[in-house]
Amino acid sequence: MQINKLELKNIKYFASGSEETPCYNADIFINGKKAFHVTNNGCGGCDNQYVHEPFIIKDLMDLQDYLVKQSGDDFEPVDSWCHDRLYEYLDQKKIKRDMKTKFICINKNTNELFAYEKNTGISDSAFQDHMDKNHPSSTCLNFLPFDQAWKLFDGATS
Repeated sequence: MQINKLELKNIKYFASGSEETPCYNADIFINGKKAFHVTNNGCGGCDNQYVHEPFIIKDLMDLQDYLVKQSGDDFEPVDSWCHDRLYEYLDQKKIKRDMKTKFICINKNTNELFAYEKNTGISDSAFQDHMDKNHPSSTCLNFLPFDQAWKLFDGATS
């Protein structure tokens, strides 16, 4: 099986059920097609994976082999990949929520993040003027397309 695009979609996370592992369910898409449904009850066990037709169990084994080659880690490769995507999804959701009430900025020289609370009296353009004048080596993530802002944010927090 050739894997050109691998995605975790339809994520439902249940924080209150997450004890030792994340309590969630989601779907793995391979090359744009739903291939597997994954679940975890949050009590410390491995994920459960269910195959969607026309995919078969061999495709799940091929996915495991693919992920081992990508990461070099052969311990629960599908679980690890799914959990990484889940945590990235949750982090992105949080930064989107934070950007509604704060201007989140990054110093391009030091990769240091800082934030200003949004005041109801300051416009985006007034804040951008403030940044240009007082922090010329910094970028406000709020003014970037989210994909670009996420890459900068993720690079600063990694």
